Amino acid sequence: MKQLFAMALSVFLTAGVQAQSDLPFNVEAITSFDEPWALAFLPDGRMLVTEKKGNLLIVSQDGEKSRSIGGIPDVDYGGQGGLGDVALHPDFAENGLIYLSYAEAGAGGTRGAAVMRAVLKQTERGRVTRVPLDASSDAVVKEDRGRPGLAWPTSLSRNR
Repeated sequence: MKQLFAMALSVFLTAGVQAQSDLPFNVEAITSFDEPWALAFLPDGRMLVTEKKGNLLIVSQDGEKSRSIGGIPDVDYGGQGGLGDVALHPDFAENGLIYLSYAEAGAGGTRGAAVMRAVLKQTERGRVTRVPLDASSDAVVKEDRGRPGLAWPTSLSRNR
């Protein structure tokens, strides 16, 4: 039985290696991350990458990573919770707006999903500054829903 299992595993692994070599593109690791979750391409070709534990990084095409960008909210990390998606506003080149989703801690050990809009200030250190979604205390993200390139669920975020 062990020999049959070993033989089946060998065939499976060989098929997996063969399938990877037949890809219509090349795969090359350029850097590593600590639980990466999402990325968005900046107009200059660099990437914004989120890490679940609460880091937002700018990464060049050759793999050079910035330090963690400041101004990110505290995230409730664990399980599916943490810093999630990042998306650029359709007019990012003019306004510098980005959207971040994350899990935030709630009362009594609960957690909930939140979305924030921020301006990415591309300085040497990098920083995001929170921008209110609208004038109400709770706002549904609807400004850009349905626009190409953004796929946001209906989410609530408390303005702070």
